[in-house]
Amino acid sequence: MRNEPTIIDLSQGWALEDSRRSRCHSEAELTATSNVLWGDCGDPARRADRIRQFATTTGSASVLIADVAARQMQTLYRHSSSVMKSVVRTRKNIPNYNSVEATRFEGAESTLPLVKENGEYPQITVSQEQTERYFVGKHGALFEATEESITNDPVGVFNTLPERMVRGALRSEEAFMTSLFFDAGGPIDAFYSAQPSGPSSLPLTIDNLATAVGQMLGYTDTEGDPIISMPKFLMVGPGLMIKAMQLLNSISLNHVVDGSGSGPGVAESHGTKNVLSDLGIKLLVNPWIPVLSTSGTIGSTCWSLFTDPANIPAGEFGTLVGYDAPQVSAPDARDIKRIQTDVLTWKVKHVFGGTRLDPRAVWGSFGQ
Repeated sequence: MRNEPTIIDLSQGWALEDSRRSRCHSEAELTATSNVLWGDCGDPARRADRIRQFATTTGSASVLIADVAARQMQTLYRHSSSVMKSVVRTRKNIPNYNSVEATRFEGAESTLPLVKENGEYPQITVSQEQTERYFVGKHGALFEATEESITNDPVGVFNTLPERMVRGALRSEEAFMTSLFFDAGGPIDAFYSAQPSGPSSLPLTIDNLATAVGQMLGYTDTEGDPIISMPKFLMVGPGLMIKAMQLLNSISLNHVVDGSGSGPGVAESHGTKNVLSDLGIKLLVNPWIPVLSTSGTIGSTCWSLFTDPANIPAGEFGTLVGYDAPQVSAPDARDIKRIQTDVLTWKVKHVFGGTRLDPRAVWGSFGQ
């Protein structure tokens, strides 16, 4: 039976032409590297010795680790959930760093006119109703680890490197996309203009949620036809999470009666069905709202509804071609810092951008 190559076998010849080997390692090399670094083979007690040997005898250590981490990180990234990508449309393969257009089209959805016998069919055209431009930009950082820090890692923090890189990329995306819709004052006034008077001040209650749903369903297109902007998502900050869960998931609502109008009221023993729970509105808890909405307590009270982006996109999130997921790379092994020290270095790079698009996809409130 053929034995799997050892790390010593694989290390032969790795010291030369490292930059040209990046992303070209065999599955055997990547598997052996993963086993050494993440402790998947041999005696776990000897993991530190294996890592020390790997880091000091392998010229391609940074490149191999980058390849292994990239493979794991991209798998994790593609299976990770995103709050803001639920409410915007995603666009891949933007060709360059020049500005691109995010376009909203109108037409071909209005009621069809009556056609008389032998009559002509009127022409309906699809037009660009709105176009926004944006750029994709580079987001990234360098990560470094010394031989000592990797070897002296008693709790396996180094094992979580791919997960940490994924979280950094996702947080970068979420913070950026949240800033498209929320600023220091809460929901951005200029965008939430589809409401009768801009963002509301209604706090999050069952009655106010019903009001918001009704107003969204009343949105119309340029021809005055209803567009059926049914909300699919309720977005809140962490401070409103429990309350929002109660409103969306409760089966019934108890009535509160207060004859004097001055007391807290007395809950009746009977209730009515919470019909809003039948709408299937999904709760999105966005921790970046209080980080961005810093005026007073607005970050803990504001809330917003979004429709399905497949129906009406509130915005667009785009990535550069080749960067639909974050990329990890290692510098050339001949880099002077790598030659003079036992420092392993990796660069994480993610290229993305986006813009707001259609205000009829949203409804927002400051909540106070």
